[in-house]
Amino acid sequence: MRLLDDASSAACAERDRWLAADPRNAVAYAEVEAAWERAAVLRQRLPMPDHDEYPPAATPGGGDCSQQ
Repeated sequence: MRLLDDASSAACAERDRWLAADPRNAVAYAEVEAAWERAAVLRQRLPMPDHDEYPPAATPGGGDCSQQ
C-alpha cells in the first residue's frame, strides 16, 4: 500500500483491496494512521525551521476516500 496525496476512486479502490486481502493489513493501516495523527499534533506543537523549505507530507490512504 502506498501513501498518496489524492483520494481518487482508483486509489481508494486499491486501498480497499489491500485492506480486504488480509485482516493484518487493517491493523497495520490503523497503527500507521494513528501514528500519522500523533505526528501531526507534534508538528503543530514543536518549533520547526522555515516550513516553506519542506514539501507537504502525504497522508495515509490517499486522503478521504469516504467522500467518493
